[in-house]
Amino acid sequence: MKKELFALERAELTQPGKSSPSLLNVNLHIYEKKILAVTCDTISQKNTFVDTLSGECAINGAIRFSRRTIQRFLSSNSFRQYFSVIKGDSFLLSTLSVAENICPSFLDSLFIPHKAIQEQAGQLTARFKVDINLNAYPADLTSKESVIVAILQAYMRGKKIIVLVDLSQYLSSGDLEEIFEVIDQLKQEGLSFIIIDLLQPYLFDWADDFMLIKNNTVLACFESSFIDYEKIRLYLLSGKADHDDSKPALQEYQRIPVFSLLHLYTQDLTDISFQIYKGELIKLFSYDQYSFDGLYRLISGQTPIYSGTARLFGKKTIFSSDNYIYKRDIFWCPESPYVNLLVDSLSVRDNLLSVLSSKSGKVHLNPSFISHVDQYIRDNLAISDPNASVTEFSITKRQEIALAKIILLAPAAVFFYRPFLETDLSTRDITISMIKKLQSRGCCIIILTSSVSDLRELNGKLICLKHGKEVPDSDFFLNMNETNEV
Repeated sequence: MKKELFALERAELTQPGKSSPSLLNVNLHIYEKKILAVTCDTISQKNTFVDTLSGECAINGAIRFSRRTIQRFLSSNSFRQYFSVIKGDSFLLSTLSVAENICPSFLDSLFIPHKAIQEQAGQLTARFKVDINLNAYPADLTSKESVIVAILQAYMRGKKIIVLVDLSQYLSSGDLEEIFEVIDQLKQEGLSFIIIDLLQPYLFDWADDFMLIKNNTVLACFESSFIDYEKIRLYLLSGKADHDDSKPALQEYQRIPVFSLLHLYTQDLTDISFQIYKGELIKLFSYDQYSFDGLYRLISGQTPIYSGTARLFGKKTIFSSDNYIYKRDIFWCPESPYVNLLVDSLSVRDNLLSVLSSKSGKVHLNPSFISHVDQYIRDNLAISDPNASVTEFSITKRQEIALAKIILLAPAAVFFYRPFLETDLSTRDITISMIKKLQSRGCCIIILTSSVSDLRELNGKLICLKHGKEVPDSDFFLNMNETNEV
């Protein structure tokens, strides 16, 4: 069960000295170990939201700290105990060293034990793998280092929620990646984060949820994995004179591979390297079963990486059974999905809800969510009764239902293991159309097959594997006599 740290419900936020609210109908829920990304339509709306989290705005509406409703007047200290709002190096004291900024608890004493401060700060930076000169002063730090020091300072002060503002305006994509590595570790410690910025692709990569504020109203809060970046960008730009502001950021994002393996070695795989971009498809042809088994054990977290790296959206990722089972950023679709992805004892609706519940809990208890799923079933699967058992339908329709589960899950990349095994022409056509639909939504597709005929079905780069190692595709036809159709 998610632990709520802070909430605003049906709130109106008013800037100091203003008679009318600047933001209306604000529904905000911050949960432990979660990242919320927030994009605002205008600078004034962003400033109001940031000032609210700093404790400077008047709030008319329900307020909860750790599920405890606050009814009396709130002082700014109530927010400062929970929140740390970081805008550049605004939280760093220029007259103190990095170590003294990171460990501020010593500053209340008359005598500052410099050795103890150095030791504690050194232990902290080593623990979070941060390489910063502890004897330096804020003026000597880069923007990236200033942000990291401010984050560690907030952690040492016992803040529960760290708010980062406008990172993209002064940090490079490489800087952002290093900062996220620190954030990801602090999430495991129980901290939560709010990232407030212009609409940028990194927000969707980092965040669990995304909130959009436009026309002085919080329009909605969605799971980030369900958001189409380009559609949101065009929506925010609608009605504005200049539609080119975000294009450079989009172009930079599209140059970053969604998923890549770089000189990867495991007990089964030897020096595997490939990368795939948004909406692309590659075909992994293997002369043996060994290579496919090795890839499955990697993705499902059954075997460790000996050397090399796996990256998701440019960030290093480590596969684990929990990530494979619950989060599913990278999905392994087994052969014959109409058998292996469907639960015969469940209805069409419950089959779809079962996979969505891995992304967001208690979906079965949300009538509004269920009605949306039912409408999806009627409109996209042409099934009039969502409560019907999947066993009532043909294999072709079952295949369509099974692949719809993946579409709703919205993973970043999907491994399709022998996707055309035991399919007739109509089932094969459904499979191809659903794969193309995933591509159109930006999902990366990796086809794994040992069938030559399968290679002709879809366009994409060919990579050949043999006994867990990549071999030149120029040898493909020369080695056809060794191919095992498995």
